[in-house]
Amino acid sequence: MACYTLMNKDYPVLEFEYDLKSRVVTRIVRMVDAARAPLGLIDERGRTSKRDLDYWWRHRAIPASREQVEHLLENLRLDSTLELVERTFGLSLSDRY
Repeated sequence: MACYTLMNKDYPVLEFEYDLKSRVVTRIVRMVDAARAPLGLIDERGRTSKRDLDYWWRHRAIPASREQVEHLLENLRLDSTLELVERTFGLSLSDRY
């Protein structure tokens, strides 16, 4: 089990636990700043669920259908694009999270 902080640029949004073996969010530890969360992740009461966060996290992965993704995974010796997201801590050059 590992504890992570979802960041919006330099601002913490929430802290959560993630199980690298089962590849699921296991617990929302603390909401820090719901106003800076990704759209659709937080409900009208300023809360999120493990399920919603897990869904958002899984969709940060490169689609398996993307050209050259198999070659990339092979070169990096990874099993899946989700493993790539885990290894890079979900960082992306195309957004602020």
